[in-house]
Amino acid sequence: MRIAYVSAPYTGESPEETEANVSRALGLAADLWERGFAVLSPIQNSHSVSLLKPEIPRENYLLADLRFLAFCDVLFVYIHAGESPGCRLEVAEAARLEIPVIPVDHIDGRTILCLGLPDGERKDRYKEQAAWISEVSRL
Repeated sequence: MRIAYVSAPYTGESPEETEANVSRALGLAADLWERGFAVLSPIQNSHSVSLLKPEIPRENYLLADLRFLAFCDVLFVYIHAGESPGCRLEVAEAARLEIPVIPVDHIDGRTILCLGLPDGERKDRYKEQAAWISEVSRL
């Protein structure tokens, strides 16, 4: 079983935006579990703990996440994560470790691969699960 790492923005400009980020990461993790991956999602790993113990420095989570990433076979990153320092760090570490980085997005409530296609083509090409699995199985 391949291990997938979910890289998604966590902190939003408001509590509602942060919760929306948590929800998107959970959606991606669920989609990957459904497709046969074992999934490591740092947000799911630390979100509840950070609410319970807000005094734990964010850097502790980031350092642990980078250690966890070393055990993964592939990193899935949201295409809208470019502004997230944590996501940029995760993508850079994956590149250093030669772990494939796969950009993804949510369209119509489904996770799809973003392989440089315009939005309309991306939606049409990857709305079928078989096409999605075929692309990912080449990893």
